[in-house]
Amino acid sequence: QVEQQIASFALHMMSMWGLRADPKAVEYFISHCQEQVAKMLGALAHTGILKKDGSRYMAEIKRRISEAFLRAGRIIPMTPPSPKWPKGQVKTDEDTLRLTDDENLHVLADALTFQKHLGQWGPVVRAATKRAVCCSYNVIVDNGRTSCHGSQGQEGTNIQNPPRKGDVRPCFIPRLGWVFCSTDADTIEMRANAQNCLEMVGWSRMAEALHEQASSGGPDLHVCLGAAVAGITKAEAHALHKSGDALFKNTRQMSKHGNFAFL
Repeated sequence: QVEQQIASFALHMMSMWGLRADPKAVEYFISHCQEQVAKMLGALAHTGILKKDGSRYMAEIKRRISEAFLRAGRIIPMTPPSPKWPKGQVKTDEDTLRLTDDENLHVLADALTFQKHLGQWGPVVRAATKRAVCCSYNVIVDNGRTSCHGSQGQEGTNIQNPPRKGDVRPCFIPRLGWVFCSTDADTIEMRANAQNCLEMVGWSRMAEALHEQASSGGPDLHVCLGAAVAGITKAEAHALHKSGDALFKNTRQMSKHGNFAFL
């Protein structure tokens, strides 16, 4: 309770202060997203993925996803069963699109990302050029962390975790005379959990993987889980990661959800 009260007061002060955005950075963000969406949708015009009105042809997308996963010898990802779809449907979310070997589906995933950024973050950063965007925080969360949503008109915006892609983060600026600083530490939650395991039960495979990474430049924890997801060895996954392989990059990014969520 004490820690939550301290966090609540600090977050309340942050909420009072709000966030501002740089007009030039916002203008670039908006125009860049619009250009990328138009470019990507244009590239998909003759693939059968899009209809004449620009909307997605879901049957073709599901067919491509199914074939891609079958080619790779992997299970086709499905949505949970429902009364209308007792067996579920083929997933078509951005993560699933990126896990295929179909370059056109990767282009579609990128287009969906930029469209989402425009719809979700466009109103927020525009407002922040004219006034402080003040957020509401909730510290009483079961997992011990905090949740956040924007002020009126931006309730769906998680200002604590703006997207890495799409130039959203550079839009936000400190007030005159102040600076933003980062105190992020590499996989600190998992390192702390590994230490907990060492002290509580005397061993930790996560600690072993971290020692291997530090001593011999081995794969990081996300690459390790990504290897299991992709059905390849850690050495193969590490080599793909070091080479900048686009497909494995998406697999590694998806593995972060597992690594952090399982804790």
